[in-house]
Amino acid sequence: MTPSASPCESCAAKPCLKACPVSAFSAAGYDVDACAGWLRGGEDAACIGGGCLARRACPVGREYVQSPEQAHFHMAAFLAAR
Repeated sequence: MTPSASPCESCAAKPCLKACPVSAFSAAGYDVDACAGWLRGGEDAACIGGGCLARRACPVGREYVQSPEQAHFHMAAFLAAR
């Protein structure tokens, strides 16, 4: 499989960056600790219950969006692994 260019580079609007409530995404990368801390704090049930808001805001791969139940499972597994 040949790696392809990131679609993020050509995305002008970058709705994912605006959707993340803790600004976990930046030019430096993904701040995993900020994300996990937010989820553990329970401030935003939408992130843990329905999946990453940034991922849900991305226009790429809309046809592969997870069901809320599946997204919740993955978010819970992410927290358990941290």
